[in-house]
Amino acid sequence: MSQVIQTKKKILFITPGFAPYEFSENIVNSKLVLALIKAGHTVDVIAKIDEGSVYSNAWIEPWKELRGFTIIPEYSNNKFNRFADVILSGIKFGSLVHGIRWASRAYDIAIDKINQHRYDLILTRAPSDIGHLVGLKLKKTTGLPWIANWNDPSTTIWPGEYKNKLSIGQKYFYSSLAKDVIKYADLITFPCDELRDHFLSHFIIDINKTRIIPHINLPAELTLESGLDKGCLKMCHAGNLSKERRPEKLLIALSEAIRNNPKIDITLDIIGSINDNLSTLITSLDLQNHVKSVGSMSFQETMTQLNQYDLLIVVEAPVKMGIFLPSKVVDYSQINKPIFSLSPVRGCMSRLMTTFGGGLVVDNDNPKEISDGLQILINAWKTGDLTEKYNSQLLNSNFTVPGVIHEYEEAFDEISNIEKSRQ
Repeated sequence: MSQVIQTKKKILFITPGFAPYEFSENIVNSKLVLALIKAGHTVDVIAKIDEGSVYSNAWIEPWKELRGFTIIPEYSNNKFNRFADVILSGIKFGSLVHGIRWASRAYDIAIDKINQHRYDLILTRAPSDIGHLVGLKLKKTTGLPWIANWNDPSTTIWPGEYKNKLSIGQKYFYSSLAKDVIKYADLITFPCDELRDHFLSHFIIDINKTRIIPHINLPAELTLESGLDKGCLKMCHAGNLSKERRPEKLLIALSEAIRNNPKIDITLDIIGSINDNLSTLITSLDLQNHVKSVGSMSFQETMTQLNQYDLLIVVEAPVKMGIFLPSKVVDYSQINKPIFSLSPVRGCMSRLMTTFGGGLVVDNDNPKEISDGLQILINAWKTGDLTEKYNSQLLNSNFTVPGVIHEYEEAFDEISNIEKSRQ
């Protein structure tokens, strides 16, 4: 066990995904900064306007206190100005990747802040690789210790149906960027071993400069009131069920479960939108009275809503290796709910739930196993054993605030020692 770290750090945190824009990766980043601040560290954030579909874009709880630490650069979208801006920003970085204009402004803001304050380290994070481009240039310019984090694959190495369609030029720029990040970052963090192994299969990486640090719980006491209806088995999936996840297998299993258990009212709510393909499938399986969208919600509203269900669902895409640690698993387990995970046979979710419990994990490419698994959980619900037998308290021990912050503090201490040895 390493010594308790006495010196709190001043951190420059750079990411395109952050509060107030609520989406999965943005929420992960926001929870981490909130936890670091509560642990006594000083964090300044340079973030980006999220122009995609988000759950909320207002400074609401639990993110309100982050507003004073966050800078979000704004710039014109005028077509003529944009073209010239892209070219100049590209020249500045020697790269033409998506988000280059934001990177240019984020870098300038970072330099100003570094000139004003004495930072101990830079921490760059996804979504996308663009935040790492800023970190790379800052590393070369300032020499400050730098931790780069990937919670998802870099742009050119997404697996299966997640793969990005890239031009030859885009492949070159993104591949070069990933290689340079790997070369120049003092430490590289991943949320699970499987994602690190995926990177190792595509890039040459010194494994000694990598660390596994999982996602973190919300660093706040959750005051949740349970309103379970004992006459109805209520299930929920938080987030959109996009087509690459093949949600039809879950719905087919649900349809079978409803037929086999006619005396039970079984429902599945989706927090998010239902696309046309999913809507058509729901109709074809005659599930209109059992599956519905409850719409998008803020993170705080979602956590409250999730407590109203008996069983929470994870649906992963059918890839050979499950390299993702779904952020929703952290939220599900923090409120100690049983989880039904449709996941690859080999992968992060299979390993975690086999080791720590928290519910049932089944082969997401095996319809019979999905149906059998759902029936096992229904039977446990019938006997009143579902929550006791499949609670996710032990699973959540991987994501506690003290534990994850300790991992980061060890990483901070390590790169500080690296920097001292260079001087």
